[in-house]
Amino acid sequence: MKTIGIVAEGPRDFELIAAVIDTITNEENSYQMIQPEPDMAGRFGNGWKGSGNGVKQIREA
Repeated sequence: MKTIGIVAEGPRDFELIAAVIDTITNEENSYQMIQPEPDMAGRFGNGWKGSGNGVKQIREA
């Protein structure tokens, strides 16, 4: 089992990406939602702009 961080546009995308990864790897992995932020009011914003801002901030850190 691996721990995988996911940056997605929305919560449904997160679920879909996690399911696809589990299917491809043929194992159940642990996932951390990096974007969207759980409260959907996050500091990076929402949607694709929020995803881009989140990735940019992480890359600069």
